[in-house]
Amino acid sequence: MHTHTTALLPPLEADPASTTARYERIRGTLTVLTFSASTTILAVVCVLAATGRHKQAYEVDAGILFGIVVNLVFACVGLGCLVSGRSTSWVGWCGGLVLFAVICVGNGGLCAWLVS
Repeated sequence: MHTHTTALLPPLEADPASTTARYERIRGTLTVLTFSASTTILAVVCVLAATGRHKQAYEVDAGILFGIVVNLVFACVGLGCLVSGRSTSWVGWCGGLVLFAVICVGNGGLCAWLVS
């Protein structure tokens, strides 16, 4: 009697270098996507802060605060992906760190605007 079982996990590849290269590509893509999402969210929250209604000040402030938190989560995930990479060039490091600093300064400005 022959029973056929299917594996839940994909088979291991014989060459660990190809697996490492695949993870590096995924990590690079994830870094770009998270930093892109973070800058997009920062732009949307800045527009919300600039054009928010005075009648609904509490709702606008809650939306801004939520956007700041989500923005920082995306930026931290992007920085974590950048740090975990083994083959990141110095241009990538400088660009990622400058972008992370700009995002943090932008969120700080939004927090200062929110408090005032």
